[in-house]
Amino acid sequence: MVPDVREVFETAKALDREQIADLAYQLLRVLDDDATPVDRGKVDAAWNVELERRVDDLESGTVRPVSHDETVEQARQLLTPRS
Repeated sequence: MVPDVREVFETAKALDREQIADLAYQLLRVLDDDATPVDRGKVDAAWNVELERRVDDLESGTVRPVSHDETVEQARQLLTPRS
């Protein structure tokens, strides 16, 4: 008989952190084993097209680069609750 997911979860909660991390890793590997194979050539080609588009946007002035500090500040403003 296959154990119920809830049963497995309750058992897993009793494990220590390292064991839980190991279990999570092993479960993710099971999912990866079932994944459809990826054509690395297609992925690389798609990323190259995207990279060229982004460089063109920067060089043409279509977009403006934003520094790390400015990005963090914008994120903080978005995450700050408004009163």
